[in-house]
Amino acid sequence: MEDRVTESALAIAVDVAINLKNIVDLTYVILNNLALIVLIAGYLILKNYLPSYFSEKGKYRAMKEDIKEITETVKNVEGKVNILTNSIIDYTSLKRQYIIDYFAAYNNWERTLTVENLQGYGDFITANKISIQRIYAAKYEYNLKEGEIELFIEDEEFYECRRALSVKTLESLHDFEKAASELAKLFYGKTGNPDYTNDVKNVLEKYRKQSLQNLREIFIERRKLLKLLSRYIKELME
Repeated sequence: MEDRVTESALAIAVDVAINLKNIVDLTYVILNNLALIVLIAGYLILKNYLPSYFSEKGKYRAMKEDIKEITETVKNVEGKVNILTNSIIDYTSLKRQYIIDYFAAYNNWERTLTVENLQGYGDFITANKISIQRIYAAKYEYNLKEGEIELFIEDEEFYECRRALSVKTLESLHDFEKAASELAKLFYGKTGNPDYTNDVKNVLEKYRKQSLQNLREIFIERRKLLKLLSRYIKELME
């Protein structure tokens, strides 16, 4: 009886041991397979995701570098455009100012010629010399501006208008000098000249008539030049 019980217990113990071994073996197989699955999954991740990650990261870095380069290029272009624009603006402003200064210089020459009245009485010889000196001083300033304006205007129409106006103004200056010279001759030869006073009066009257005629002609040419210069300035402002 006792032997049968012992055999049964032994059989049960053996079955349990066998089952435990089978469970351990199955667990080992499962763990090995799980480890293999993890390795495969890791390999796939490393193969597919990481290259993509580093590729995208490289693209992002390259894009940042491209943006930086493009930004620097744009800034350089903007700088050059600003320099060019400022240069154009400076040239336009300079040209406009030279046109204004040129006409102001001519206007001063003409006005000086008009204001300096020819005299024939008192100490008129000295007075007329001083007037001529003032007129030539104004003419000299005009000639300087005349040379400067040539740097900015090459229009043949301008040169024609300027020439016509300058010729008329010079003719008026010549008439002033001629009359002043005739008055001086009369003064130095007045001794024994009973008609001295009438002669002086005639010279002055003749000069004034000629002066008025000169001013009319000057006014016509002056208006032509003024309209032309005004057109140049308007074109610069457009």
